[in-house]
Amino acid sequence: MDRSGEYLVVETDTLFTGNEATYAVTNFCVSTCTDFDSVPSERYQRGRALLAADADTSLAFCTSVVNGMHACRKKLGEGTLFSNILDPQRGLVHLYFYHDYSTLRTFSLKDELARGDHSLDMTALFPPNTEFARLVAYRTPFHSKALLGFLLFAAAVALLFGLYAGIVLLIRAIARLRGRKSERPLLPLFVGGISSLIVLFLVPLLLLNRGVFYFGLGDATDPISPLLAYLPLLLCLLAMPLVIFVVRDWRMGPTAGFARAGRTVHAAMVLVLVGWLFYWDLVLV
Repeated sequence: MDRSGEYLVVETDTLFTGNEATYAVTNFCVSTCTDFDSVPSERYQRGRALLAADADTSLAFCTSVVNGMHACRKKLGEGTLFSNILDPQRGLVHLYFYHDYSTLRTFSLKDELARGDHSLDMTALFPPNTEFARLVAYRTPFHSKALLGFLLFAAAVALLFGLYAGIVLLIRAIARLRGRKSERPLLPLFVGGISSLIVLFLVPLLLLNRGVFYFGLGDATDPISPLLAYLPLLLCLLAMPLVIFVVRDWRMGPTAGFARAGRTVHAAMVLVLVGWLFYWDLVLV
């Protein structure tokens, strides 16, 4: 927006200008919208309502608008990183950090340009923010190489164990069709195989969709089926018999060492992954 009041809206593939006295936009393509009353964004509709009710250009009113339109989700208190109010007539920028509208920093465009090329650490300009500290401390594979490595390891273990379980189950099925029965139980292999399939589905979702960690698994799987959001819960339920089977294996004394070690590593991987799924609040209960 310039001093004349004309503004420019930039979308992915569209640019357009306007000069209405009040105009609100959020995260949707305004250029393709024909009914603004139907936009399913609560904060957008709050902003429109505030602008329609005796709008003025005072700093107090503009602050009430950005405050009314800010995002703050329940999970971490994360949302709007910063809000700025521009005063083009006086060349001022009023800045709020991380949807905390109790502390304001004001900058003069003339003074900042006079300083030449420089940068400022926004976090250092404001007092400590508890919600922002929670966001910084929140761990995902996109912030931690160790977590990224674990998820890749989990996928590898799930793939190998799934192949092992599938081959053994196929061999047992063929043997049974030929009239030969085995005394070894099939349930541990079946449970382990199903849990491996779930892990192999979850890991790509976690690594390819950063929003999963903030908005939940349901949004990521809605185009396929919303029911897939319950996969972490199913994996959690399967983890319990996996642990029971491994404990039983070790209590039975000497058994096939390689197979027992594989089942142990697999069960441990599932348990650790379930713990992280709880941490990311992806287990629907």
